Amino acid sequence: GFPVTSIAETMMTLVREMSAIRFERVFDDLLLSHRLELDKLQRVTDREQGRRRRGIVLLRDLLNDRQPTAPAHDSSYLEGMLERLMVGGTS
Repeated sequence: GFPVTSIAETMMTLVREMSAIRFERVFDDLLLSHRLELDKLQRVTDREQGRRRRGIVLLRDLLNDRQPTAPAHDSSYLEGMLERLMVGGTS
């Protein structure tokens, strides 16, 4: 059969293969479409605790930033996101 992974586990793979800007876009798209559950992704990243994995810092930062208890972002943060998207194009 075909190996099957959860979306959370697939995100662990993608974070090592994609640019930060593109990964963040995918992360947010999945989150907004309710296909990515933060608690499941948190459990997957917790299993990686103590391992040096490429992209894990970005993934943990995104997880922390997207938690419902995270402080609201100010306009300069949102402006920075827009600028990165405009400059980054489709990368």
